[in-house]
Amino acid sequence: MPHRKAVEAAKAAGGRGAYQVLPGLLRFEKGLHPRSGATPQQQAFLQAIDFPQQRSADDLDYDQDAPVLFETPGDNIRCACRESPADPGFDSNACLVVACFAHRPGKPGSRAMGYWPRFRDAAYGSGRSRFAFLLALGSEAEAAAAAPAGTLPLRLRFGSSGPEVKSVQASLVKAGLLGRADANGSYDKPTLRVVMEAQRRAGLATDGTCGLNTADALDIADWPRV
Repeated sequence: MPHRKAVEAAKAAGGRGAYQVLPGLLRFEKGLHPRSGATPQQQAFLQAIDFPQQRSADDLDYDQDAPVLFETPGDNIRCACRESPADPGFDSNACLVVACFAHRPGKPGSRAMGYWPRFRDAAYGSGRSRFAFLLALGSEAEAAAAAPAGTLPLRLRFGSSGPEVKSVQASLVKAGLLGRADANGSYDKPTLRVVMEAQRRAGLATDGTCGLNTADALDIADWPRV
């Protein structure tokens, strides 16, 4: 999520200017992050498609009352140029930032250090210009790393596709939340929105992903494990 000071400024502006990106399979491409003041442009990964974000105008958190938007405000992946959010000058209004430092042209003694150059160079060195990026919660990544094969409940999210998505969509159609024409096997904008509505009705966290609890709420039996 964005830095607290960005959320505070956005709240005063009716929610505009800071966003939280929802978990999903996102698309980025090589490019330069827009210039900020006198800071030279840096290599980055630029938002290549509309993807879901939340905007908050009533408080400083992103909860079920925060609307979900599909926009391209430039939520890029870039270097934070700081070690952590506690460091003065750390800044992000919605960009997905990687801690540590990038080389800053024209600034004597600056050099790329830490996780950012490793992250950037691994992708840039692949020879591709466009990338798929899976955004997930840290708790999900930890569970995936620790769970034995075949024991972790499948989790679908924006950008997923396949027969499991069709199963979720069939349950949403049956519940009267999704039109039959939108049951296309793609976890797209309409599907995300109605999954969140189903989660609200069931009293679940409205994160827009479909795991075991959401599948249970939709009366889907034998939810897959991976």
